[in-house]
Amino acid sequence: MQITASSRNAFLNRLLTSLAAILAVSAIFGLKAHEFEQHAAAEQLKAEKVAAAGLKAGS
Repeated sequence: MQITASSRNAFLNRLLTSLAAILAVSAIFGLKAHEFEQHAAAEQLKAEKVAAAGLKAGS
């Protein structure tokens, strides 16, 4: 079966559109993961400061 130029172009168009969608979703998930990691690091730092203040107050 011979593939026509219009079929090939339609296939490539769908392929590129799908690839762009996958990259966009991956980028969004990557940014959200980075945001969650920053939030967790800030919470950890806050907990360490509270614990240090509690030890200092208890001494």
